Amino acid sequence: MLGKASAFGQGGGEYKDLRGTKWGFFAQDNWRVNQRLTFNFGLRWDPYFPFYDREGRVTCFQPGVKSQRYPNAPAGMIYGGENHDPSCPVGGSESNIWNLAPRLGFAYRLTSDNKTSLRGGIGYKEAERDLLAAWPATPFPKVAISARLTYV
Repeated sequence: MLGKASAFGQGGGEYKDLRGTKWGFFAQDNWRVNQRLTFNFGLRWDPYFPFYDREGRVTCFQPGVKSQRYPNAPAGMIYGGENHDPSCPVGGSESNIWNLAPRLGFAYRLTSDNKTSLRGGIGYKEAERDLLAAWPATPFPKVAISARLTYV
């Protein structure tokens, strides 16, 4: 309201060329117990395969570990990609093919005129991995610099 900036942020930039495929499959079946009650069962499969940067600009953070790929990088910064450091996977994180999410639901007809029913369900799902958190990348200088001023 006063025209004063309250915050300013600037970063070194992130240059990424992420490649990958996200898969997901779902199967469901309905079971009609009687005229009034129906159950449905479902199973979702979301295997996780990390995306990768074609230029290898993916980092992992392990305190105290020195990068063999970039020896001048700060301790703790190790790199993925095709020519990755031994303890950092190509995509920066490990794959997980066992992301299974079961579902169970029901529908119960309360009245015989088909106008009122009671429905419910429950399910489990893994939280989506955030792209920026799961695949952090550094800019071309190999070290990201950022600055923030608050209440300028």
